Amino acid sequence: MSLLLAKLLSRYTVPKVVSSPLPFLVVTLVPAVVAWWIIFLGGQLMGAGSFTAKAIASGLAFILWPLLMLRLTHRRLELGGLDINFVWGLALYGVITLVLLAFYPHDPVFFEDLVGSPRWLYLLKVVPVVMAVDLLTKRFVQKELARMLGDTMAEVAQALVWFFGHALELIWLKPLLGTWGSILFIATTGLATGRLYRHTGNVTGMMVGHWMVSLVVVIVVDSGL
Repeated sequence: MSLLLAKLLSRYTVPKVVSSPLPFLVVTLVPAVVAWWIIFLGGQLMGAGSFTAKAIASGLAFILWPLLMLRLTHRRLELGGLDINFVWGLALYGVITLVLLAFYPHDPVFFEDLVGSPRWLYLLKVVPVVMAVDLLTKRFVQKELARMLGDTMAEVAQALVWFFGHALELIWLKPLLGTWGSILFIATTGLATGRLYRHTGNVTGMMVGHWMVSLVVVIVVDSGL
């Protein structure tokens, strides 16, 4: 089945205009956002919990569809390999994890409510939710716009997408960090990840590192520290 699908995709020729970065981003991200909301709201109407619906919507609309568009437009994945740049991505998210956990003693209930139960199911659901953020902002927005606008403008653009893409996080982080603290945290992490990606071109380490934030939080919560 997968071989047949690959053959069908290899025969598909996309319009030439989509080979340019900006049109490619438009036909990739606009349908992705629309599909995300349809799947998210539809999932809730069918009885799925909010986080479950978010996980399914993120996996299908923000990971599967963009990767399919790379294939349809004959672009390379360019996600980065398991090299030193991968490690740098993990390290950056390690720092972000330490910043978050610095607030754990002040409000452990916040973190307990965040991870929910059962833990293994939370860690499974959170995979597409967090990985989609790095994939879209770095591999798609930043890399594609860098080819057209240059590295600096692309870095700024991805930071803006990162910030507005974390609108819900601004709300649920408010009890922990406060309004301005939440804004500063989201803005800083967006700029930091964008700057690292500009130098490494490796988003794989960031995707894994983003998930490991949740893993470490679960470990800390369950340890009862």
